[in-house]
Amino acid sequence: MPMQKFNKYGKPRGFHYGYVDKKGQFVIEPQYNMAMPFHEGVASVEKRDKWFFIDLSGQRISDTYDWIGVMNEGFASVVRNDKWGYIKRDGQLLTPLSFDYGLSFSEGMAAVRDNGKYGFVNDKGELVIPTVYEEAMPFYGGTACVKTGGKYGQINKDGTFTIDPVFERFFTFHESLSAVSHEGQYGYIDSNCNLVIPYQFDYAFKFCHGLARVYLNGKTGFITKQGEWIVEPVLQEAEDFKEGLAAVRQDERWGYIDTSGNMQIEPQFVHARSFSDGLAYIRTEDRGVFIDRDGEWQFEDTFEEILPFSEGLACALVKMTEPPSGDPVLASLDRLNTHWQQIRKLFANQSSVRSDLEQSLQQQTRYIDDFRNELAYWVVALPRTLTLEKVIQDLKIADVLDSLDEDIQNLVHSEIEFAISGDQVYRSTHFMLIEHADDAGNE
Repeated sequence: MPMQKFNKYGKPRGFHYGYVDKKGQFVIEPQYNMAMPFHEGVASVEKRDKWFFIDLSGQRISDTYDWIGVMNEGFASVVRNDKWGYIKRDGQLLTPLSFDYGLSFSEGMAAVRDNGKYGFVNDKGELVIPTVYEEAMPFYGGTACVKTGGKYGQINKDGTFTIDPVFERFFTFHESLSAVSHEGQYGYIDSNCNLVIPYQFDYAFKFCHGLARVYLNGKTGFITKQGEWIVEPVLQEAEDFKEGLAAVRQDERWGYIDTSGNMQIEPQFVHARSFSDGLAYIRTEDRGVFIDRDGEWQFEDTFEEILPFSEGLACALVKMTEPPSGDPVLASLDRLNTHWQQIRKLFANQSSVRSDLEQSLQQQTRYIDDFRNELAYWVVALPRTLTLEKVIQDLKIADVLDSLDEDIQNLVHSEIEFAISGDQVYRSTHFMLIEHADDAGNE
């Protein structure tokens, strides 16, 4: 099978994500095919097509899924076999995986889609607002925007309309105002549906730090909640205010303005991102750099890609130049074999409780996943020609394999072959373990 040059996220093979600190140093080594920023102390990452959460030390703290969303308010959306649900921070299920789609939690509620319609679940996992809407947005300030009959309105947490669905476009309230559209123009209403800023803009965004970004006649400006211009529509581009500053482009150069409309960092950059966690990414003609709020350079970008900082760390993509350490593979293999021996003893003991056996088997499945992920990372981290024998030699696990139970030896050999070929293990690992453990109990 020819080796693909890119993974399914469009990233070159041999490149992996890790996490760097604000000095640009890796504190969680590159090892993931994809990684997301930290939020509430955890980040979702992907290895071998499986997503899971890690903590700030890089330790895996959840089961694996086909997808995991951002942790918000102690809950995260997860996907398995194309069905969505939610887990708690401790990894326990909040809801069954039964929905077609789900948004992040906000104010104790999350929008979910079932059979093409949206409703809301609460933080107890209960469907408290039926799935009857064509679209739904997160709750903010006790209300959420929904669409029904082709029009947008607003509901409260009881599902009662507080603003009737009469608008062509309606955004969730932010800082007590919401952008709405009528006959192709945008204005702002308050929570009583009073039009407080008349329809006049080509497009309008949410309020941040008391100001909103709007488009007018092909240019961008910022207005106050009274509809007054704090920055006239003369900017070529702009981002929303983040941490008190907004990135703006003027005369082909990017800089940053403060909430008074004054230029805090003069336009001088080819590109600029919003501030996050006290730093912002900018590009000059020849390099990328992170700057602080004073415009001082903090460290240069030497990565293939780097995302904004969050909770002190940023995801960074780098090319692997040498094979990673095999120690994590060996450690996961040792855990796998140790637990397997415990399972065999449980099955050999006629007095073992069935629920204990099944729980132990489920845990063994996780140990297999851990070993599979560590092995897959070690195999694909650096493009090179590998065989079963070479993997065993390079990982220095020949003696370890000889000491293992025969069933685990066979499993390890299969996993190595699968990792090299890139094929998936379609047979249920849980089913296979039950077969072998039952055989052990009958010996």
